[in-house]
Amino acid sequence: MPKNDSQSLFFSYTRDFLFLRLREQDLRSDNTIKAYRQGLNGFRLFMRSQYGKGIGKITFETVTSDVVRDYLKNLVDNGLALTTRNHRLTCIKQYLLYCSERNVELTQFYIPVSKIRHTTVIQKKSFG
Repeated sequence: MPKNDSQSLFFSYTRDFLFLRLREQDLRSDNTIKAYRQGLNGFRLFMRSQYGKGIGKITFETVTSDVVRDYLKNLVDNGLALTTRNHRLTCIKQYLLYCSERNVELTQFYIPVSKIRHTTVIQKKSFG
């Protein structure tokens, strides 16, 4: 019996996202693609360490807005900069947007995550 879309593996579109969307369609640089790959990989590692879910067990259904918020809190709690937190959120949002564009039934997973706000980063003023 085939799995429904919510039970599809979350990372099943990763290669297409990185290389078809970012590289070929959006013409992003190798460094940008590397940053997105690292961002998604960091989320994968978080899911394994905090939820005990390996890559073969992470489905779209398991990636809720609460899980993403927990991931973002974990980043800050572990001393990562707010800019890193925001970039990781962008990686997840853009990936989910891409997935929902490929399969409209995945939009139900993109919408709640898309509403998570980025943290405002106040630039330090330089004197001189």
